[in-house]
Amino acid sequence: MNVKSFFFVFILFVVSALDIFATNDGITGPTIWQDGCGTCHGNQNTNTTITIEGSNTVTTNGTIQLKAIITNTAPGLVVGGVNVTVLNQLNQIQPGLQVVAGSGTKLVNNQITHTAPKIKTDDTVKFDFEYVAPATTGNVFIRVAACMNVNDGNATNFDQWNRLTNPFIVQIIENNQPNFLLKQTSLNFGTVTVGTTRTQQLKGVIKNTGNAPLTISTTNFTGNNSGEFKIAQGGLPDSPIEAGDSADVILEFTPAGSGNRTAILSINSNAAGGPKTLALSGTGRQPAILQINGTQFVVGNANVGKTASKQFVGFIKNIGQDTLRITGMGFAGNDETMFSITSGNAPVNILPSDSHAISVSFTPSSKGNKSTVLVLEANVTTPADILFTGIGTEPNLRITPTTYDFGNSQVGETKTQSINNALSNIGNGTVSINGYSLAGGSASPFAVLSPAPFEINASGIQPFVISFTPPTSGDYTDTISILSDNPTPVRLIVKGKGVQAGAISLSSSQLNFGDVVIGESAEIPFTIRNSGSQPCVITGANAVGSTSFALTLPSSPTIPPNDSVTVVVKFTPTVEGDAVTTVTATIPCDQNSPFTVTASGTGRLPSSVVEGFSGSTISVTPHPIQNNSLIAIQSVKPMNQAIAYIVDVNGREVFTIAIPAQTQQFSFNWNTADSRNSVVTSGIYTVIVRDPMNILFVKSISVIK
Repeated sequence: MNVKSFFFVFILFVVSALDIFATNDGITGPTIWQDGCGTCHGNQNTNTTITIEGSNTVTTNGTIQLKAIITNTAPGLVVGGVNVTVLNQLNQIQPGLQVVAGSGTKLVNNQITHTAPKIKTDDTVKFDFEYVAPATTGNVFIRVAACMNVNDGNATNFDQWNRLTNPFIVQIIENNQPNFLLKQTSLNFGTVTVGTTRTQQLKGVIKNTGNAPLTISTTNFTGNNSGEFKIAQGGLPDSPIEAGDSADVILEFTPAGSGNRTAILSINSNAAGGPKTLALSGTGRQPAILQINGTQFVVGNANVGKTASKQFVGFIKNIGQDTLRITGMGFAGNDETMFSITSGNAPVNILPSDSHAISVSFTPSSKGNKSTVLVLEANVTTPADILFTGIGTEPNLRITPTTYDFGNSQVGETKTQSINNALSNIGNGTVSINGYSLAGGSASPFAVLSPAPFEINASGIQPFVISFTPPTSGDYTDTISILSDNPTPVRLIVKGKGVQAGAISLSSSQLNFGDVVIGESAEIPFTIRNSGSQPCVITGANAVGSTSFALTLPSSPTIPPNDSVTVVVKFTPTVEGDAVTTVTATIPCDQNSPFTVTASGTGRLPSSVVEGFSGSTISVTPHPIQNNSLIAIQSVKPMNQAIAYIVDVNGREVFTIAIPAQTQQFSFNWNTADSRNSVVTSGIYTVIVRDPMNILFVKSISVIK
């Protein structure tokens, strides 16, 4: 045999503690074989044994699968590692090693080493790898060195390593025939519902590692449940598999019963070594069974255009063994548009013995009984009719009376009124009162005291409490709208008048004119004072009684706040004797309105005028007198020793002034003060001009305070 045709494969397993980072990811290189594992793991010990499993024959360019097994029964040694080197007989490193996925190894510089220490199981640590032969024939040798580690991070604490002294010899032969490699030897289909089929595709599971085409001839299923497994249509290659190529196998499993199901698939070919076998298994499970909890489901009553909802707990239950899959759920027929699934809609999976709840809403578009059918789409047979019903209702809210008048209410005070049985629902559906709205908004003197929200059932009645708080005097009107789900608006018109108590006062309630010469006039003013905070209006004033009295009203009927106006009563007797009249003033801002003043006087015949003074006059400017007026005397001839007097209605002199002798014109100012310098009160006063013997002429004047 040519020396160059020999390869020496050197496999080194180095197992170390997880926290010794020097060997966590393995060490490669021929020095490992020369020195053993002693550099990091103590001394060589024969308690660690090494074996290699796998074929010792491979065709040129072919691949064999190998497993290195390290065994040590010492209980304290828990992890291990590996290093694999391919050498020829001259101890030269050669290519050809291949990493097997999931084996915990890596390829570095044509050598395989562990990626991390592997935990011992059943006193062994195992590493899988592949070897790809070259294109030339010959023999190769495999040697192994291995270590078990106590996992304490100390290389001298009981770590044990050893070598595979006798090499594992692999013979490389000429490849002139197919070689059937089945990469997988078992397949579990998992759990499958009885009567249904699950398909599994094993990609590239058949590989031709030989030099000639591989032909699959026959297949055979054996075992307890062989009839439940089969090859899917097109599941095996129908043409030869060329050298180096792979092929898929597609299998089907249709369990006929529940529980574990097994079979063996044998695949025959034109390759040497007999048929290849694949162990098949799966679990059969009985199907899902759908159960509806009831036959008719009532959502409830709802007003037209409103929504009622209800949750149906445990509506669907799976009493079978498989998962119940609801893929579709919806209403159909009759009033389907009025019903809707608001929660729990498809798709949904229900495990065995579990239940599923749904919530359904009902929004009727008209009154009356409504119904529809729920249709389910599932992986099982579903009931034909699942009936849902509801009733469309409609309230009919009324308010009685439609107008309410509070009458007079004192300004700033609140008058509350409860109207019993004011709100009534004469419909067949519940009405929801959500609140109230006043046309006057927040400035309205009216308010609704009935709490909201609340409901009035069919044929129900409810009192209605409202209040009126007038801010000022005057008439008020507003409209209260009842905010509800009633089909038509419901409104109440409210009225009231604001009045004040004690806002208006009069300066006098009795006016006495005394004696007034027939044909002459006398005037007495009185004041009307508004002590309130809002304007007041005189809406009417008249005198009832003797026609000898007349009224003079202020130019504006409005009395501003904290102000007053003057009303003048004039007495012009036409006949001799007493006269009386009642003056009435209507001022609605005060609840004491109307107000009255009694005026009285006596008409008398005029006194004879001193001869020669007929036609003399007395004028007062301004008049009536408030604070100060000019009194002018015009005599038709000179006066001698004349005196001017001002007297009140009781004849008391309140002012006196002498008139110079031989004077025809004389004037003076009077500030309405008497001889004691006290201001006189409002009333009728008389200016008298006389000499020591006679009253020459007189004049009645008015004082207003």
